[in-house]
Amino acid sequence: MMNNLRNANCHPEGTPEGSCTVILKPRRSFVSTLRMTLALTLVFTCSALAIPPKQAKEIHDRAAESLVAVQYTWAYEFGRVDFVLPGVVVRDDGLIAVPLQGIGTAVPDTQLVDFKIIIPHKDKDQEELDAVFQGRDERTQLAFVKPKETGRTWKPMTFAETPVEVGDEVVSIAMLTKDAGYSTYFIEGRIAAKLRGEQPTILASALGAIGAPVFNAEGKAIGLVCPQVPQQPFLYTSNERRNQAINTLASIQLPPTLFVPTSDFSISLKEPPTAEKPLKMPWIGTPGLTGLEKDVAEAFGLENQPAIEIGDIIPGSPAE
Repeated sequence: MMNNLRNANCHPEGTPEGSCTVILKPRRSFVSTLRMTLALTLVFTCSALAIPPKQAKEIHDRAAESLVAVQYTWAYEFGRVDFVLPGVVVRDDGLIAVPLQGIGTAVPDTQLVDFKIIIPHKDKDQEELDAVFQGRDERTQLAFVKPKETGRTWKPMTFAETPVEVGDEVVSIAMLTKDAGYSTYFIEGRIAAKLRGEQPTILASALGAIGAPVFNAEGKAIGLVCPQVPQQPFLYTSNERRNQAINTLASIQLPPTLFVPTSDFSISLKEPPTAEKPLKMPWIGTPGLTGLEKDVAEAFGLENQPAIEIGDIIPGSPAE
């Protein structure tokens, strides 16, 4: 797929924005599964992006060694539903980070069963390893899974807290869905804005699917693509009766554009939850916290500084 991206004929002067059309030739199994006869077309700006093809391939190949799929089953009173999420190996014992959005916080751990790590290969069938759910980290919107077996050599991804500026070039390596054999793909863009808020978020012109690592032009992993509408984090789900059928091409037809920098989730990588010691979130009993409107801030003399408005205080809580 990397070669398909790089062998495109680009015509910078052919359109006002200097765009090119890249034809991705899917695997035969992907075509038969999706019953598609047309190739997938991805349009992106290429005249202004300058990562050389060799360097781009090196980033892709190195990142792909740390990307896996994580499958689990939600076993509840009305049946069993399978889900598959993208995962990134973050530790040499095989600890894997997945988007919390794909597991949620409302489902009890006892209903999450049969975790497996899926390792795709280009030259042979994919491997499936039994795994154990380690827990959720709501601070960083990540969840963690660990393989049961020990002794395997893993290639973890190292994330750097490297600042970026508007105009910087970034690339993202993501994983396609089950129908595409969990193939990895490369996509590049530029930093468009740095956004403020509870979660520091960076806007780029184009990124990979939710959960994909983001790299700077030097090849350093600097963030993860975060959840955003209308994207889904799943690579597969059997939950079609709940209208959760997966659009296998969504992340390519409409690439995500938001990611969080390493600084936002590095605490999870240093102190991840474990099956024996789940993370306990602090609670003070003040739901409905919001920022101040301009007129309220002026009335209380709180302009140009961090301030929050408390909507309510729960009786008997620590905040009372």
